[in-house]
Amino acid sequence: MDVFDPFLPIYDVNNGPRFKTTKDDRDWVSVGPSSLDLDLVDPSKRFSASHFSIASPYHAWPEGDIWWAGWIPTSRLEGHDILAWLLPAAPDNAILPTEQRYVVNEEWKGQANAIAPRVSLACSLVVKAVPSVFERYLHGRKVPCLPSEYTEGSLEGEEFDSATDGRAYLATFADEILVNLGFLGWFMTCVPRWDKLLAPEVAAFVNELRLPEREKRGFLLDLPLDWPAMDLKFWYENKVPFHYMWTEEAAAQPRFTQLNPSYIKHHRRLAR
Repeated sequence: MDVFDPFLPIYDVNNGPRFKTTKDDRDWVSVGPSSLDLDLVDPSKRFSASHFSIASPYHAWPEGDIWWAGWIPTSRLEGHDILAWLLPAAPDNAILPTEQRYVVNEEWKGQANAIAPRVSLACSLVVKAVPSVFERYLHGRKVPCLPSEYTEGSLEGEEFDSATDGRAYLATFADEILVNLGFLGWFMTCVPRWDKLLAPEVAAFVNELRLPEREKRGFLLDLPLDWPAMDLKFWYENKVPFHYMWTEEAAAQPRFTQLNPSYIKHHRRLAR
């Protein structure tokens, strides 16, 4: 493979990178659409903060318990879409007032109960078929990284003191489904003939989710830390956005020369 090959997406003149300096003076290079607000990213909190919501940008680093988080779908599709109730987020009317409290909209609950258990089942069948995928070690310790399990009773009998509390609960609930969808999207793309590992009716359902067609969340990258996990060409070919910081540490390593924003801008001028 040509040494330049992994960096080809950076130099695609028609779909080239975007450059941004955030409010804390960090320089970022982005390829692909983004649902992440780079102004909210503080790399110093990457390993220390507690991040309960998948909406947190800290789940977008390619390391940790949810290492497929970059594949989480973020977009609704035209026409019939069995995930329209979930994407891009649970709607405000998913929580409704009663005389004294707030409850989950029955229609939204019904859609969740119809789809989420089947997503969870597909994930569990993948785990059973290829358990080695989940034998992950970081810094000498085994890291649990299994998809989430969905319990149909999670929404039953839930009442909330306020609409805000209800929406927060649904956001956490939806996160677990999104994590599983991201896992399935990654698995469908990475494993040839993946459908042969699942029962035909389960594979048909996974195809109906149309995950490869959807926009994806993408990854954040700190080049000196994350380069072993980087597969820029593969992400680009599968429309997975990525965003990397350009730092003094990155500039000091020759392996990243072709990712230098100045180098890219120079190449772009020559290509015109």
